[in-house]
Amino acid sequence: MGPEFLTRNGTLRALFFLFIAAGLAPTIAAQDFTSGWVLDGGAECQLGKTRSLTAPASQDVASKGSGASAGFDATFYRLNLRMPNLPSPALEGHTRVEGRVLSSSLTRLDLDLDNALTVSAVRTPAGQNLTFSHANHVLSITLPAAAAQGSNVAVDIDYAGTPPGSGFGSFGAGTRGNGDAFVWSLSEPYGAREWWPCKDHPADKADSVVVSMTLPPGMRVGSNGLLVDETTNRDGSTTFTWRHRYPISTYLVSVAAGVYDVTLQEYVRPDSLAARYGPLTLPLVHYAYRGSGAYEGSPDGTALTQGWKRVVDMLPIFEHWFGPYPFPAEKYGHAHFSWGGAMEHQTMTSMTSAYVGTVAHELGHQWYGDSVGPHSWPDLWLNEGFATYSELVWWRGRALDYPGTARAIRNLYYDRARNAQGTLVLEDTTRVDNMFNGSRVYAKGGIVLDMLEKIVGEETMRTILTTWAEDPARKYGTGSTAALESHVSAITGRDFSAFFSQWVTTGSGYPVYEAQWWVRPAPAGGYEVTIRLFQRHNAEATKVDVFKMPVDLVVTTTGGMERFTVDQTERIQEFQVTVTEQPLSLAVDPDRKILRGESVTVTAVDPSVSLPERLGLAEVYPNPATDRLNVEIDIADSSEMRLEIFDLVGRRVFDRSFEMVVPGRRVEEVAVDRLSSGVYLVRVTAWGRSDSRPVIVARR
Repeated sequence: MGPEFLTRNGTLRALFFLFIAAGLAPTIAAQDFTSGWVLDGGAECQLGKTRSLTAPASQDVASKGSGASAGFDATFYRLNLRMPNLPSPALEGHTRVEGRVLSSSLTRLDLDLDNALTVSAVRTPAGQNLTFSHANHVLSITLPAAAAQGSNVAVDIDYAGTPPGSGFGSFGAGTRGNGDAFVWSLSEPYGAREWWPCKDHPADKADSVVVSMTLPPGMRVGSNGLLVDETTNRDGSTTFTWRHRYPISTYLVSVAAGVYDVTLQEYVRPDSLAARYGPLTLPLVHYAYRGSGAYEGSPDGTALTQGWKRVVDMLPIFEHWFGPYPFPAEKYGHAHFSWGGAMEHQTMTSMTSAYVGTVAHELGHQWYGDSVGPHSWPDLWLNEGFATYSELVWWRGRALDYPGTARAIRNLYYDRARNAQGTLVLEDTTRVDNMFNGSRVYAKGGIVLDMLEKIVGEETMRTILTTWAEDPARKYGTGSTAALESHVSAITGRDFSAFFSQWVTTGSGYPVYEAQWWVRPAPAGGYEVTIRLFQRHNAEATKVDVFKMPVDLVVTTTGGMERFTVDQTERIQEFQVTVTEQPLSLAVDPDRKILRGESVTVTAVDPSVSLPERLGLAEVYPNPATDRLNVEIDIADSSEMRLEIFDLVGRRVFDRSFEMVVPGRRVEEVAVDRLSSGVYLVRVTAWGRSDSRPVIVARR
């Protein structure tokens, strides 16, 4: 998520990318569009969700998760909201909650509701008042009688107050610069409970929701589903009622209100897709702040900011890749909000900018995040990684219209993904800034899917994506990383457990490649090229012995380029290929298909000289040593290396390992100031061979 509009100011632009590289971003408010500045939609999506640099790192509510009854499945919500004191965000609410009892017997219904909101009454639909208590962000309601397993429960709740606005904001109101009032919600991940009582967990999807909001004259409300009623009240206010009849998670229920320019479009499914999915005419509804131009986009028509209207061009590309639009009986659209960035509210994204990449990112969420959501927040990358990948699909699909942009966007995400820390599956979901780190779930999530596509091929990847989104076991429900791994393995007929372990669930970081190569005449003619491929890891890489990946090798010869793909399964591995013409150079992963170190060191070796086998300790000094010992090592071949020091009875008193060292001499400094005076043995091990030297430590 991102700035309200993009800026031409170079200083702001530089600061923006510095913040994004760190995984944080400020909201930049500038009433201008940029021309020629490549921005990624994932950054804008992230901006809207990380609020500001001064936001609390964690939330009291978030740290507790959902406190709602585990034995209750919410099936329906009806929200009635009034805003009596605009531009104040104070609200008066009435919510009906309906659901099924999952446990053997339910006598008390617990719902999530922030303490900042005061409950005045709880009743049955028949009007019977119920006893309740409200503490620690949980509304506890005593039911009139024990509800049996499988039975339905319904309660009506009256409440009022000012939503606290922690985390991403959750619910806000105010006045724009021209005096127009606005209201918006942004509940991801834990904010729905801050403006209405609910079971606030992504896995508990209601079957449907109705949202009504009453506002002063001149304002309109955008929300989920279809606008089913618009009533002018005696006091001049207007009540707008939206009904959504698809399963929906609480964090995707939304309102966005303001003085809007309303624009309507239609998406008519092309014949090629209609033959596959059936015909469709889908309403596209856009609510833009009056005079903002967000629908049309940049006045000069530049590719990057051509506005919300471009969604009609994206839908056929996404239906081809992802399957039919998930909510065909209702609509898709955008509603302007003032928060910054965008948020993928189901069937009506809340948007700030007119950047095309953000439009693509949020549209992709309708399949991945909305229709198929994460079963729990550790799998957030299934939302943001897939939506980031959607951007790549869009830019490639319109490559002729935007020459070079697809590569630029991928390179931007690729470079940012190298800054990701920790596993892609989140270990900590109490820190919102950590959850929505831009280099992690957005950039690395998208690049991991891009790597998967490059392994399995475009057609197979499309099958993986469409069947993931359309599988009845997941559509309108939830998925998990484990389920995705099983799904990919089933579709491809290959075991992808190592891929998911090293890139998603267990490992972190990325490989750094080096290569040596030499050429000999091939017995049957042509040339035999031997490539020794070395793999070391960046500092962030943990719990991965070797990144097992197919690696492209391109040999340039006097007759042109020849491409080979090898499967590296060991840290140091040799491969042989045969070419017909004289080889001139070697390139390793030249298209950066693998998330890896920036450069690959490639060294040509003269085959007429026997390959070196040398390993030795050139010198150990000073000897005797007092505080510091310098160990000069002479190694002629890249390898993992280990430096150890032993005392005279064989006890190891120092141990240091190196993932990969390059050929040549290197000096390692070792602190010996904590060793007792005496004689020690210094040993270096590499390539399975060792060399040792004695040294004296003389304490002062």
